[in-house]
Amino acid sequence: MCNPPSSLNPVVKAKWYYFMLLFTILTVFFYTISFILIYYKAHRHSSDLRYIERKALKTLKFLIFLFVMFRFITITIATTLMALGVDKKIIELVQNYNIIAGITTYSQNAYVCYFRSSEYRTMLSEQISMIHPKLGAMLPKLSAQSSTNGQQWNVSGVSIITTKPLKSQKRILKIIKF
Repeated sequence: MCNPPSSLNPVVKAKWYYFMLLFTILTVFFYTISFILIYYKAHRHSSDLRYIERKALKTLKFLIFLFVMFRFITITIATTLMALGVDKKIIELVQNYNIIAGITTYSQNAYVCYFRSSEYRTMLSEQISMIHPKLGAMLPKLSAQSSTNGQQWNVSGVSIITTKPLKSQKRILKIIKF
């Protein structure tokens, strides 16, 4: 399997897994702190959550759950096996298959946002259609204006007004049309 840590010296590999365990613990800690801050900010002034905060809480809960299920558990198992002195072939097997959980963890945010946010889906579809028009033709579009020109919508009393395209967006559009 293609797993870069597998090619490391056993001593370096052991230290690498200990550092990864530390970083995964820190990631879970910061995800949890973010969740707590959003939760308390949402409940501080009002008994009902605003739409955007409710959506952020649900997405963050899902991201924390996926991270814990995929990366935290697998890195903890590999590190524990090394600390217990289990047979090196078993440890190598576990470490090699950890890459599957690692890849899932590294790419989960895009998929979670894609399936939980219609705005994200629409903008991604438009970006893909700018890069590859044939593929973009198969994806959904905004009903009114393009997101490069902005849009106006209202959620829980929060209004986002129409925005002008950025200069870089104008240049990209000129290049694509050229």
